[in-house]
Amino acid sequence: MEEEKEDLEGQVEVLEGEKEELEGQVEELEEEKEELEEQVENVEAEKEGLEDRLLCLNHYEVLEGRLIYPTWNSQMSEEVAAKWDNRLNSRYKRVKVLLVRWASDDLGVSAEIQGLAAVFTYLYEFDISTFLLPDYQPSTALMQRVMEFTDHNPETLLIFYYAGHGAIDPQRNETYWAA
Repeated sequence: MEEEKEDLEGQVEVLEGEKEELEGQVEELEEEKEELEEQVENVEAEKEGLEDRLLCLNHYEVLEGRLIYPTWNSQMSEEVAAKWDNRLNSRYKRVKVLLVRWASDDLGVSAEIQGLAAVFTYLYEFDISTFLLPDYQPSTALMQRVMEFTDHNPETLLIFYYAGHGAIDPQRNETYWAA
């Protein structure tokens, strides 16, 4: 009887050890479950954000690889016409745009230039030119390109856009362009 009692007490100790081990595993699993639930919440929030973006993008159409709001041009024209009745009396008959960036594009502005070109071309129907500044003798190349771009017609509006850095030479008090 004494042996049986000791045997049962030994079994109880083993079972209590197994119970503690299982409780530890349950605790770990609960922590893991909480982490997974948090990840699911993050994924659902990201999914919701992407679905919202998709809804917005569904209102756009793709025009030569660029997203353009399909009715924006006509809506804008109507609103401008209503508020500015002499808008057609502009002294300009033509608009030319020269978009300039460095050929090396170390600032990563090519997408900016492409986006602006799309707006000027597709929404305003301006005459667009893009010029890539060479790294060798950029001033000479730019001067030549600007001379070609310049229209001495007073009925032509010229827009010059430079995407890059600039600075002032303190010794000469002149500005210069930098990549």
